[in-house]
Amino acid sequence: MKKSSAILFVFFFLLSQNFSPPQEKPKQEVTVIAVEVPVRVLQKGQVVKDLNKEDFEVFENGIKQNITAFEVVSRRISLAQEIPQEAKAPQKNRIFILIFNIFDYTEPVGEAIDYFFKDIFRPHDQLIILTEDRVLNIEKGQSLV
Repeated sequence: MKKSSAILFVFFFLLSQNFSPPQEKPKQEVTVIAVEVPVRVLQKGQVVKDLNKEDFEVFENGIKQNITAFEVVSRRISLAQEIPQEAKAPQKNRIFILIFNIFDYTEPVGEAIDYFFKDIFRPHDQLIILTEDRVLNIEKGQSLV
């Protein structure tokens, strides 16, 4: 019994060993053909126009590089136009849960609550307010009493 166990142990030990020669790590070579360097030139906050390739120098690790291509792209950036109301996606109803544990009501707390109801809370939103001893479920236009 001991002899067969020893033979099985040696057999499994030999199977677990990797007898193939070590493989070399694959070598890769990368050649960079072109690097795009987008720039925006401003002087005193105004765009500088009519620049050409000779107006620029590019250095890599302190070594001047040749500029092989040059392209001027000029775009006018305009203010976003108002999207008509019918083109806007319908707003989804939201649920807000406010949890209050306020020991000292201060002016910034009041300003934050005013901001929420004036600028964040929309018609058809739902609001659940949790305080130490009450739970209020509020919908816009609904009386709190």
